[in-house]
Amino acid sequence: MVDIHKKPGYDPCEMLLDPKQKLIIPKIIFKVLAKKLGLRMVMNVIPLDATLVKGSHGAINLDDDDKAIFIGNHSETNNLEPTAIHDLMLNQIFKD
Repeated sequence: MVDIHKKPGYDPCEMLLDPKQKLIIPKIIFKVLAKKLGLRMVMNVIPLDATLVKGSHGAINLDDDDKAIFIGNHSETNNLEPTAIHDLMLNQIFKD
């Protein structure tokens, strides 16, 4: 129930409809029609359950040919941990 323009971020749950509500599509149609008629109502068809959002924050067990590469002036040529990139970039930018 936050004004979309005053909202600090994006919630992936907003892409989903609440699976616990019965007859959700007719409810949405009724609410949109009421809004078109100038009535005010709460559009409470979005779930608050974050476990409904599925996905991945990265791929696991990729082949070496499919991994990202880092090109720069660094002595380590083997596989780098993602957390090591931070220090390499800072050293590249702020050389002593």
